[in-house]
Amino acid sequence: MRINIGNFEAIDSLMLVRVISGTSMQVLFSEQQKAAIKSIVELHIKDSKLKNDVEESFISEWDKRNNLALLRRWLEKIPNSFSITSVGKILAYANAQRCDSKLPPSNND
Repeated sequence: MRINIGNFEAIDSLMLVRVISGTSMQVLFSEQQKAAIKSIVELHIKDSKLKNDVEESFISEWDKRNNLALLRRWLEKIPNSFSITSVGKILAYANAQRCDSKLPPSNND
């Protein structure tokens, strides 16, 4: 699992989505889980070689899946980067809810 952490403080508000019998609910990480994640993040901050090794390992696993490898190669060919705006997030989530009305409410700010 890869967790997108915008900044170190964001770890305190991480949530999991637990689905049981088709019903989903958001669950906050426990203090022990937050501490474990913080220790991993701190390792990467201090050890750039470890960070590079983890990234290379992730890409290696990613590339073992043909469709994901194709997607990565396609993305790398895009000459400019792009960012997802909050409006884009909301529109994407609205479309996802249109396709699956059982999705939990969005936490987009």
